Parts: sequence; structure tokens; C-alpha cells
Amino acid sequence: MRIAIVNTYANEGGAARAVYRLHCGLKHIGHESRLYVRHGSGVGVVKYTPKILQPKRPSLAARLWRRIRPKPEPLSFSQYASSRPSGLEMYSDGRSPFGADTLGDILFSDVINLHWVADFVDYNLLPLLARKPLVWTLHDMNPFTGGCHYDDGCRKHRDSCGACPQLGSSTNEDLSREVFLQKQTVFGQIDPDQLHVVTPSRWLAQEGAQSALLKRFPFSVIPNGLNTNAFAPRNTEGLRETLGIPADYKVILFVADSVENKRKGMRYLVDALAALKDPGKIALLSVGRGEVEIPGSVRIIRIGHVESEHLLSMLYSLADISVIPSLQDNLPNTALESIACGTPVVAFDVGGIPDIVRNGETGVIVRSGDVLGLKSAIEGILSNDSLREAMSRNCRTLALQEYSEEVQANRYAVLYESVIRS
Repeated sequence: MRIAIVNTYANEGGAARAVYRLHCGLKHIGHESRLYVRHGSGVGVVKYTPKILQPKRPSLAARLWRRIRPKPEPLSFSQYASSRPSGLEMYSDGRSPFGADTLGDILFSDVINLHWVADFVDYNLLPLLARKPLVWTLHDMNPFTGGCHYDDGCRKHRDSCGACPQLGSSTNEDLSREVFLQKQTVFGQIDPDQLHVVTPSRWLAQEGAQSALLKRFPFSVIPNGLNTNAFAPRNTEGLRETLGIPADYKVILFVADSVENKRKGMRYLVDALAALKDPGKIALLSVGRGEVEIPGSVRIIRIGHVESEHLLSMLYSLADISVIPSLQDNLPNTALESIACGTPVVAFDVGGIPDIVRNGETGVIVRSGDVLGLKSAIEGILSNDSLREAMSRNCRTLALQEYSEEVQANRYAVLYESVIRS
């Protein structure tokens, strides 16, 4: 089966890592998978070259697109520069500067699987792509919102967006409404049987199915997978000494692309650590860009951004627990990576995290924003070696049974074949 996977990045960010793992898994089980990206490289990756750098004549699809494409709407994000609250993530309006030039030979595949395509694939191309068997895997909420990637509980995407809190807007007829209506026009040109939506978590499937834009289309839940040989319990001899962590210290791990991202909830972990009864023999490993100060006597070791999966697996294996205090999340790679390395997780009860963190089995789930509950869960696991060891075994077993690359790839292959037949 010839599969075209489309994602903006090949290597950067959580969605890109998840997509590349799927791509490798599909190749491993014998399918011809190509990963089309705007940025990055890798085995089987086709990087888009902007038209200005392309010496050959534009494709027929590109020439057709230039004739029929709609005129651009007067969308402008810059007008909200002063009103937009600080600490928020990117805002994407569904447009791309590249038009149909991005298609390349994507249309010659048996099935097309879009993933995180912000600033790469123009939404106005979707009706054209839907002439082929089309699957879209969502990694956040952006495809069915007026621009945000996580709605922070706003829920306006269930109707029509407008007066967007992430723009600092009090006007219904704002950028979010314009983007929403443009997406509505595009999705209205696609029949329900022309697009199949996949989400890695049950939570995102529920959100998408309740949205005004995507509720017409069928949904499937296929969790992300990972290489359980790359992420596995490791012998960490010498690593503790290298990092300057005394032998009798307990180790807590926090991993995020940016530790300063408010949605990832680092401040809740900071408050929980400050409330610990005996923080004197605890070390926090912080992995990710940025810095956050930890008050009190907890020792913090800032690792910074880590690309190496082997080093990440070593850090997970060194840790007694990992903590994921996200306020909203799909199916974070950090939870999968942690359990694959046999490291129990303490996390808030949000998004797709409970799909992985089975309360009392592979970790502890705490009510979102409950700092004292987070503190108690951390203390409960760190103070009970037999409980932590039992959870560690459960973590590894669950990862092998449900979240390996092969399991994920086979689930997608079955879906692709079904979509092609229909």
C-alpha cells in the first residue's frame, strides 16, 4: 500500500515525533510510506521545496489551483498583538503561502493521511485531496476551531467561535469567526464519506465529534505508538553520579518541549514541590527549553532540550516518577515514553492522559489544578517502594501491549484499507 503522510515537521515537536514513529512503523510492517514535510529530514521523508527554488514547470494540480482558488480574505492576526493574553501558544488560520505546489506526487498514493499541517497545507485544498482516500489524524484542536490549538475550556468551536478569549477579543465578528466560517465553507464541500478523522485519544475524539465543523465525519481512536526497544528500562549506572544526584535521593522527572509553556503546568509542580513535607532528598530533572525557579530545598537539574531518544530513555529510567501536570493535552508522548521505560506517572485528569495513566496501576491521576492532590500523589509513590515497583511492571506491560509502533501501524493499516475500499 502506498501511503502519503503529511506533516509540517519531520523532527520538531511532539506531533512530529509521533508522526515519524507511525511512518517508521508502517515501513517496518511492509508498506510504502512517504512522509511529506515542510521542515526536517529522515528516512523516507520528502521535504517540500518552495516554488521559487523549483526549476521545473508547476504540476497540473498547481496550475489548476491557481485558476480556481478563492480570493484571500482580509484576515489579519497582527491587529490582536496588543490585546492577546501572554503565555499562549501559536494561533493558526488554516492558510498556507504555497497553495497546490505542496501536493507534489501526494495524489499518486493509495491513501493520504494528513496530520499536523499548520502553515503547510492550505485548507482550501482539502476538497481536492478528498478525491483520494483521505484520513486526517488530529494532534490538537486546531482543525475544528477558529485558530487556537487548545481552547482552554472555551468551547466556542461547538457553535461558531467569535469573541475569542485567546485573541483578547470581545467582538463576535473577529478573526476567529472569519477563520471558522472559512473552514466551514471548505468542510461543507466534502462529503462525510470522503474524510475519516483519527484522534490519538478518546478525549479529542469527543471534542471533535461535538464541534460544528467535524461532527459530520466518522471518527476513529488510534493511540500513538513508539519504539519500545528505543524506550525501555535502562541500566543507568554512572548517570546519577554524572548529574550530581546523591544515591539516597528520589528523582522526579518533568519533560516538555518548553517548561515555560503554561498549558504544560510546570507552575503546579513547583507549588506541589514547595508543599512537600520533606523535600530535602528530592531532585527534579527538568527537560525542555526555558527555565523555571524551584523554591525551597528541592535540587533541580536543568537538562535543557534533548533530541536523543536513547538519552531520554536513560533519564526516564533514572527517575522514580515522572509528573505531567498539563492543563489540557491530547495523548502526550511524555506519558508513553515514561511508561515504556517503566516509570510511573503522576498527572492531572485531563485530555487523553487517563488513557495511558491508569489510576493505581501505571500511576496516579489527580483532579486538574489540585496542587495538594499532586503533592500527596508524589509523596505516596515516592514513599512506597513496593507500590512503585509494581506500577513500574504494569507500565512496561501496558506499553508493550497497546502502544508499540507495530500495534499502531497495524491499526492504521486496517483503517487505510477500509477507507480505500469504501
